[in-house]
Amino acid sequence: MLVFKWKQRAKQPGPKQKLRLVRRKELADHAHNPRLMKKHLRRMILDLDGYIKAKFKAYADGEEAMLGLLSDHSESEHVKRLLTKLVNRLPHLTKSVQRTVVRRIEEHWTAEVGLAIRLRCRIPERPYQYLINALSYKYSSDTDKYEKHYIAPGVTMPSLARHASKNNTVKVMNKYFQTAKPEALLLGSVEGVTLSFKEALIAYCEHYLPECTDIQVQVAGDGAGVFRGVSQTTVAFKVIVPQAEQDPEFHGLNSPFSSQSVLVFEGKEAYHEVKEAMERLLEEFKDIEENGISHNDKVYTLKKKGGGDMKWINMMCGIAPCNHTNGCAFCECPQDEWHLTDKKHTLRTTATIHEAAHLYHAGMIFPWVCGYCQKEFATKEELDAEAAPSSEKKRLEYQIQHKGGMWKRAPVIPNLPPEDYVGDVLHFALREVHHCIEVTVRQRCTTQEKIDKLAEFLHTYGKCFINVKKVKKRQGVKEEKTPNIIGRECSLTMHHSEGMVRTVLDEADPRFAKAMEVWRCLTLLWREMTTRMALDTPAFRENKANAIRKKAKAYTAALIAHGSAQDVHLYTHVACQHLPAQVLRHGDLLDYSMQGLEHLHSQRETHMRHHGNKRKTGNLKSRTAQSAKLEVAHRVVNKSVRHKALSRHLQAKRHRARQAEALGEASRDENNMC
Repeated sequence: MLVFKWKQRAKQPGPKQKLRLVRRKELADHAHNPRLMKKHLRRMILDLDGYIKAKFKAYADGEEAMLGLLSDHSESEHVKRLLTKLVNRLPHLTKSVQRTVVRRIEEHWTAEVGLAIRLRCRIPERPYQYLINALSYKYSSDTDKYEKHYIAPGVTMPSLARHASKNNTVKVMNKYFQTAKPEALLLGSVEGVTLSFKEALIAYCEHYLPECTDIQVQVAGDGAGVFRGVSQTTVAFKVIVPQAEQDPEFHGLNSPFSSQSVLVFEGKEAYHEVKEAMERLLEEFKDIEENGISHNDKVYTLKKKGGGDMKWINMMCGIAPCNHTNGCAFCECPQDEWHLTDKKHTLRTTATIHEAAHLYHAGMIFPWVCGYCQKEFATKEELDAEAAPSSEKKRLEYQIQHKGGMWKRAPVIPNLPPEDYVGDVLHFALREVHHCIEVTVRQRCTTQEKIDKLAEFLHTYGKCFINVKKVKKRQGVKEEKTPNIIGRECSLTMHHSEGMVRTVLDEADPRFAKAMEVWRCLTLLWREMTTRMALDTPAFRENKANAIRKKAKAYTAALIAHGSAQDVHLYTHVACQHLPAQVLRHGDLLDYSMQGLEHLHSQRETHMRHHGNKRKTGNLKSRTAQSAKLEVAHRVVNKSVRHKALSRHLQAKRHRARQAEALGEASRDENNMC
């Protein structure tokens, strides 16, 4: 029985409080009157219909929709508790009503609306899901009760939602992949949603200081695998507010988690796919650069900056991958000289990238001779008509000859030179921790005893680390696999570095001290990178740059002393040669961290685990992307349907077996009594 108590107060309740009290008493009476209860449920369905239309369907009005989405949802919790007791008390009266609720929800909450909510508001849909969950109980013939049935909001991400029927699921998946292939799901491309990158920037104009007229925006991206053979790439932007750390009023605006998605598309972070997907976004960039942004009688100009890990930066600059002999996007230093900390190398510019790619740029004078291959071009038409490398071997030779330049490949974002890109400190820690484990731990696992000891240590402290992978020992035919602690929580990995090294090396071994020196220098460098400056002034920037350069050189020397010069890889070279210069040019490195973008990826992975099938499909590399996505949808949907049918069949079979056994025992008891 539902009992609603009203607390005595000194003042008399107002009109709204009296109305709320009457509604509570009315709802309490519904539990005793089945007719009123059924009427109230139907009224809640109409309220739900209007609720969804008002707050999700009418998304063209941005300000009103934001106020509705961010409103209080205390009523949904009350309805949830009430309906839970109602359907458990009298389930036979609500069976037909629940089907109507499920149908209404699936009609209104579509994939486009769910995607717009996530991209615009950067908030989970769980608060809005509570009300829908409360009104979407499904009747279970196995238990003869109404059980909770989670109806996913269409397909907000490429995950497989648990809908009421197989046909509806396949229909929604097909519709989603048709809208997402291979074009990008930009904010403005969703039907009925008028959102754009320019509108998102206007929201940040009020947070700028009065004397600032340049909006500093960092554009970064990253890719993540969703299913086997299906990847998703996200491009996010982050507004850098000047002097936000010094002014208490603007404190927190430069948080590492303040990234906002501006582009989500299906595909890998490859040059041609990203360039095609960012076509509309680049048009907005160009429009803002030419016309600016007008807000509160003030005109703001856009100042772009780039970010991301080295793979993303190389791709955006049109440079060869990181494993190339000239894989640095900031300079033309060869791989065998990455350990030289004091040697200066030729810095890359937009002009040198165009020349290495044999592309025309504004300052090119004809006749022009390539400074790398000494090939001469008399006119621009002759340069444009140059034939591509005819084979894979010639293409690789072209890249080596042109210091990592890719033939006819210009930077994705025009007028954004490599010096305006800032390396991500989070990915630096990930790659360096991975490299240190490889050098100091994995290469020392020479016996089965050490492997077992390391496995026991990782099993003890394994809860501290995320995304564990495998360390393989290739000795003989059989491969012994041991979990590795490569994950996002790098500081915890550094904290347990001594225990890891002790599992493979004795303290008396001279290599033990060298290995611990490597970890000590890496820890000091990581702490220096993640410590904010007191003030953003030229003097503090210079001190910060010198401290990072000093600790990076010490870390490089420790790696060379432990092993050889080949142990120094790309991220070590960038930390020693280019991060100090980026501090002098851009300021605090934490303002350009990709933690917010990684957080968006983790949200989507969690969403997939909640609403999708955890089992991945087979090899899809030989199929096209579109057919592969549809095959993923059909396979997992069919698996889910077959699994449910099999479980119902087994339950019915067991039930019949128990009934037969009970009848047999009853007949035996009767015979014994006779």
